[in-house]
Amino acid sequence: MRLQQKNYLASVPTTNRKETLFHITKTAIKD
Repeated sequence: MRLQQKNYLASVPTTNRKETLFHITKTAIKD
C-alpha cells in the first residue's frame, strides 16, 4: 500500500504533488 502510494505520488505532476500528498496523508490517517 505504501509503495503504491509512493509510486502514485511520483507520477503526479509537480503542480499537483502538494495536493496529492495532502490527500494521501488524510487517507493514511483515516486508515
